[in-house]
Amino acid sequence: MFAVLADQRDLLLANERLRKRLGIESKGKGEDLLGEAEKLRNKLAHSQQDLVEGTSWPDLIDVVEKLEALVHRSDDEVEKEAQSSKKDGPSLWTVS
Repeated sequence: MFAVLADQRDLLLANERLRKRLGIESKGKGEDLLGEAEKLRNKLAHSQQDLVEGTSWPDLIDVVEKLEALVHRSDDEVEKEAQSSKKDGPSLWTVS
């Protein structure tokens, strides 16, 4: 079963080491950013006509850019883990 966005947010924010690896300065800042992500997700999932209701286009763009940066940092961390796993055995990317 897949964890819902709120569960994933809670797991991420509860892990200080992971927050630091992903560049999330504090639990509060992470809650703010991921809360905005959840609001945007809900608007998109429920076909809301006005994505900026309660905010502005510059604020929405800022949130999307921050989320994009977070995803890139996450991808970089996964890649580092995969590369370091080569030392201990087959890499995630090894084709046999």
